[in-house]
Amino acid sequence: MTNLSPRIPMLRPLASAIAVLGLATIATSAQAQIVVSPRAGSSFEVRNQAGQAVLVVEEAGRIVIPGLTSAAPVDRVLCFSAATGVLGPCAGGVGVGPTGPAGPAGATGATGPTGPAGTVGSTGSAGPAGPTGPTGAAGATGPEGQAGATGAAGPVGITGLTGPTGPTGPAGEQGPPGQPGTNATVSTLHAVGTAARTNVTTATPTVQPGLTLTFTLTQPTTVIVIATIGARATTTTGGAYAIVDSVIYANGNFLPNAGWNRFSVVNPTGISGVATNTINTTIALPAGTHTVDLRTLRSATSTTPVDIGGNAAVDANAGELTIVIPQ
Repeated sequence: MTNLSPRIPMLRPLASAIAVLGLATIATSAQAQIVVSPRAGSSFEVRNQAGQAVLVVEEAGRIVIPGLTSAAPVDRVLCFSAATGVLGPCAGGVGVGPTGPAGPAGATGATGPTGPAGTVGSTGSAGPAGPTGPTGAAGATGPEGQAGATGAAGPVGITGLTGPTGPTGPAGEQGPPGQPGTNATVSTLHAVGTAARTNVTTATPTVQPGLTLTFTLTQPTTVIVIATIGARATTTTGGAYAIVDSVIYANGNFLPNAGWNRFSVVNPTGISGVATNTINTTIALPAGTHTVDLRTLRSATSTTPVDIGGNAAVDANAGELTIVIPQ
């Protein structure tokens, strides 16, 4: 604080006047600090030239500035320190009341005019191709296509093995039985397919419907077995194929030699492929009752299901089974 001690003598008349009026006592110090202590119920006032109070400090500590009620508005808020009472600008957030409730929504304004259309952006370059997705499930089998033309006749089968010489017969006009010759007596059994095996994909040998024969031998005999069968692909995809096996079984057993043949059904472009197959073999059987049948399968390496055989009354691919028994 500026040292005002040279002016202290000038304050003595003022202090004396205040004391005379009984308003307060004034104390001074060498540092020129002025202390005004109003008496109980009185105040300390600063007035302008017209005698009007411009600052009032009451004995109880309340401060009044009468001119503020008519003063022009200004842009700052005045606050005081709660600890010291010092006046000064308000700190951030001081004097701000709680947020009031939101007012009601105003009426919707009129729709403004539509702005002009923006310019069309340039087409960006195509991004890289994504990874190939997993292969989808196989679709349902389509309807059966019309029967294709009958294929060319297969090659003539090989001549069967010569059967064993029969036992010497009783004396008389008839000579001993031997190999079947020009005048030999034979018994022929014949069976035809009654239905197709459709949409075949299994590699398990399965009996063709209708192609089973059962017979009884009175003595050991070598019989001749001839079998034919046809097959047609159930799809029309060009180049699709099926590998089909036809197999002769005797008494439920696969033959130890021969009696097994394989053929391929390959689709031309846009139609189902068709193929036929022939087996010609012999089987040496003991006396007794025997059952011979024709079984078929599709190899697992094939790329299309296949219909094998059929009903001989209506299908060109129906199989046939013939057994020749020398007497």
